[in-house]
Amino acid sequence: MKQLRVAMLDMYRKHAGLEAKLRHEHNIRQQITEQHQKRATESANKIMRMTNNYKSMETGYNCRIRELMASRAALNTVLRQTEGKISTLKTELEIMGGRERNIRKQMQKEVMHFEQKYRECVAQQHHQQKEHETLIQQHNELRVEMAKLHSQRDAPRDESRYQALTNALKKVLAEFGSPEDRPMFKAMSAARDCGRAMLFEALKRSECAVCYSNQSNSVINPCGHCAVCTECIKRLNKCPICRVKITSWVRIYV
Repeated sequence: MKQLRVAMLDMYRKHAGLEAKLRHEHNIRQQITEQHQKRATESANKIMRMTNNYKSMETGYNCRIRELMASRAALNTVLRQTEGKISTLKTELEIMGGRERNIRKQMQKEVMHFEQKYRECVAQQHHQQKEHETLIQQHNELRVEMAKLHSQRDAPRDESRYQALTNALKKVLAEFGSPEDRPMFKAMSAARDCGRAMLFEALKRSECAVCYSNQSNSVINPCGHCAVCTECIKRLNKCPICRVKITSWVRIYV
């Protein structure tokens, strides 16, 4: 009997120990469950915050993307307008360049024409000057002969020669007149002045054929072209118009 009581006491003690152990394990399990719930709640809150942040960021990104797309559309519109304006300006520039080339060609032709006219006038002036000098020399020779014959007019043998020289002198004076009143030289002077005025007017309108900015004010020898300025002719060896080698040049003041 006594042994039974001891056995029951042992079993009771063991049962109490097991219950205490179970209560301890239950408490530990409950703490772990609470910790898991707490962590789950914190994770859910964190996920919710992250979701809200993501949604707000997505909304901001969408707004920014829409703004960028609108800006891109506006920039594309401005770019197309600018390209249209550039094309129009290029077309106008080509037209203006063509007109400028035509004007330069026309001006060069006019300058060459006036230069040719001026050279012809100068050549004609030299020729007429020589004729004038020849006529003056003949006039003086006739005057000398008339003076000699006048001193010897008593000699019957020279009477016919004196009369012939007198008639020839009268004929020359009647045909040409005095050198100051001759219409040929008046016309020559008027043509020379007109040619010079036309040439100077053309030179005023002309530009340098090299730099296209300064006025052409240099005459090239031996061709006589006036198509470059004094700054550009110092760097040239040949005429830009006819490609003749430049021997010298003269600056003109218009």
